[in-house]
Amino acid sequence: MLNITYPYLLWGLLALAVPILLHLLNRRNHDTVTFPAVKFLFRAQLPHEGRRRLRDFLLLLVRLLILASAVLLLARPVWTPKREDAGQGNGKMAVFLLDRSASMGGWNHLAHEEQLLEKALGELSGTWRVAAIASANGVLDELPVTEDSRAVLSFAKQNGATHQAGNHHPALLRAIELLSGAHEAHLYLVSDFGRGDWGGLSKLVPPVVKLHFLSCVADGQRNVGITSVRTSLLPQGRRRVMATLRNYSAQKETRTLTVGIGERSVSQEVVLGPFAQQRVGLSLADSPSQAIGVASLPPDDYGEDDQFRFALKALSSPKALVIAEEGDEQRSRLSSMFTAKAMSAGEEAGGTMFEVVVREPMLLDQQECRMARVVFVLGCLDRLSPSDMEMLHGMVSEGASLVVTPGLGGASVTLRRLRDAKLMTVQSNGMAEASKNATLGVGWILPESPIGQLCADWQEADLFLFPIFKHLRLQPEQPARTLMKSLAGLPLLIEQDCGAGKCHLFAFDFGTEWSAFALTSSFLPILRELCHSSVPEGYGVRRVLCGGVLHSADGKEVDTSAPGVVFLEDAPVEIVSPPQEAMTEHALADDLKIALYAENTAPAAENEENKTIPLWNYAACLLAFFLLLEPFARK
Repeated sequence: MLNITYPYLLWGLLALAVPILLHLLNRRNHDTVTFPAVKFLFRAQLPHEGRRRLRDFLLLLVRLLILASAVLLLARPVWTPKREDAGQGNGKMAVFLLDRSASMGGWNHLAHEEQLLEKALGELSGTWRVAAIASANGVLDELPVTEDSRAVLSFAKQNGATHQAGNHHPALLRAIELLSGAHEAHLYLVSDFGRGDWGGLSKLVPPVVKLHFLSCVADGQRNVGITSVRTSLLPQGRRRVMATLRNYSAQKETRTLTVGIGERSVSQEVVLGPFAQQRVGLSLADSPSQAIGVASLPPDDYGEDDQFRFALKALSSPKALVIAEEGDEQRSRLSSMFTAKAMSAGEEAGGTMFEVVVREPMLLDQQECRMARVVFVLGCLDRLSPSDMEMLHGMVSEGASLVVTPGLGGASVTLRRLRDAKLMTVQSNGMAEASKNATLGVGWILPESPIGQLCADWQEADLFLFPIFKHLRLQPEQPARTLMKSLAGLPLLIEQDCGAGKCHLFAFDFGTEWSAFALTSSFLPILRELCHSSVPEGYGVRRVLCGGVLHSADGKEVDTSAPGVVFLEDAPVEIVSPPQEAMTEHALADDLKIALYAENTAPAAENEENKTIPLWNYAACLLAFFLLLEPFARK
């Protein structure tokens, strides 16, 4: 039995007409010689048909065979010998694998699926036996083998989309098992073919099984979703909520984000560029009696990620390392004390508590440093050794946040250390100090930065009111960016990406000799906002994907079929929708066909003599032979 893997490539055989046309149009040019004896004869016009005839039949034949061999090689023919027991087999069998992962619930996929099933079932003429398998994170349900093809439609309607991610490996194995022994086996894959569901499958389907890809994808897919939400308390009974939004579409999208805690809610319009991700900060009055909040977006083509339920209580605390001189100098003691107090303050003081460790430069422990998510170097960067700087660079590259402040001396050494360690590109032009005629203070914050959103939304912010007594005249260079400027337009806070983490440099120290920044209510939320990027999404709250295994303390299995928040021994667990299901990228049918077919193998029920024979290997050998023969045919 001859099977063509890519039958549509056989249209390439039409190219065989090209060499024939070239031979017909190839005219030989002859030199004309005029004899005096014949100059009075009339010129006879020969018909064109007499001038066109095929010449060099051997060369023409070789070139035709070269083209034919190339087309057959690309089409990949496979010969499957007919089994001796074919007449006594299970006849014609078709299995429908129905994707029921979360992505099938959006973009009107299920309605499109019904139309595809109607058409496919109508093409199964004759005596066909059918079966169906509903698949998400494994086999969900199965329609037993039946001769009633309409039962597949009823089965599809009874099994709607789930909240789970797609893992179709078990369903494919079950479908192949059902098809084993059939005289004619067809497997219909009905899905949107998201890359996250079908990317890891390979070499599962025997060549004797004919694959059909019924894609439910419609044109113009759009989706904006909420990927995570973090929260912390602010002073005066308010709560800060930071939601991360992602645009999965190839066009700019505008959405209104609404965050609600109990009966209180607040909204903000957000504009996201194509495939962009953005963190949006909102604050609202806290409801102490509530344990769960809700962030939501207006419904779009995929509603699974338009609502995110989040816990208002965290489990564990990220670690912060404060490096400062702890001698008798009051300045260094105050700077490290203010920072440690701010980062270790509990929820009642303004945010999730960090586990803080204070160390002197000479007492650093590498293991302790590697466990920290945030590192503060307060006025003593010039005291660190080259190996310490190399360790800091490695930590920041892996995702930690580094916050550096200058000391009373050695500013040039501090900035040179940052440049040499490739943490920040910045120069210094001396010191700016307050006088009777000059007032130093904050005059501008980058609006699109996290601290810009924080201050714009927090009515009680006093960041623009505290005095600055002196600060370095910093001059950042690309790719460093300025987040905060003074009233005179000089940079006060500079940020630069370094690998997966960030480095922040203040132009002033946190001690009272430099400014009153540490005495303001803005000090704590700004420090924590700068360090937020170093804390992974979901840190402190356990997360489980929908359909995952979760047990309570008494061993009972917890229902994880839908997104939400459950509390196990007063500890919150967020059940979230699989993020890969929100993707709008899809696998191509041709790529899946190449990946799924197990070439040169046959079903386990077949004997050795019934294995398939790849004929395209012979086509490749013939192509090479005729290419070598072609130069000799031209002579």
